[in-house]
Amino acid sequence: MELPGLSGYKPQKVQDGFDIIKATVNCGFEYCRFEETKDGVRYLGYELIILGPDNIGRKLWKRFYLDNEGNMKKLADMVFTLLAKEFSTEEDLALLLDEICECVVKVRAWGWTPDTDVDGNPIAENKQQARQQHIIKGIADNGASAGNPSF
Repeated sequence: MELPGLSGYKPQKVQDGFDIIKATVNCGFEYCRFEETKDGVRYLGYELIILGPDNIGRKLWKRFYLDNEGNMKKLADMVFTLLAKEFSTEEDLALLLDEICECVVKVRAWGWTPDTDVDGNPIAENKQQARQQHIIKGIADNGASAGNPSF
């Protein structure tokens, strides 16, 4: 028995409707906290929500693994950029988390599609997926706040 609507139908890959964001936007922090993977690896993770001017409500995430020197230097640069403060221990950083979460930040977002895996092996073209990337550039312009995003 033929199923209705499938005669001549060519299946398509399911899309979620969320394209890669390529913009500079203002964001507020939903959270910034210490977490742990299933394997027990600790990291500082945060979630940003876009306040505008476009892609309002979309979210961006990042993790900084505490056992990774490169991650820690990037995190230290981000904290210094936002707060002009330094930390050298997890305890020092923990004292800054609430202050970080109060910031409204300017974020540049872009995407890229890797053609090799982490070991350098080629990824088949039909298996390649775009990845969302972002960087916090600083405090948002014009005194933006979560209640007044100021685009």
